[in-house]
Amino acid sequence: MPVWDWQFVLVTLIALAAMAIVIRRVLPARKTKTKGADAPPMPAACSHCASADAPKQPARTATVPVVSINDLRGSAHQPRR
Repeated sequence: MPVWDWQFVLVTLIALAAMAIVIRRVLPARKTKTKGADAPPMPAACSHCASADAPKQPARTATVPVVSINDLRGSAHQPRR
């Protein structure tokens, strides 16, 4: 087996890259350093941007009601007013 054959090198590099991807997915994520209380807060937007004045949007699940299919079928058979 020629060690420095181009096919051997290519397959070895691909195998090492695949092994690195698998290992990254298996290992738990590293803990990041948390910012201390003395760190300045990050601004949400510039003072001249429109998004700085806009209110924050609520979570999507809080604004979208869930309707079951049975409710829709039942309301289709009721007389309209």
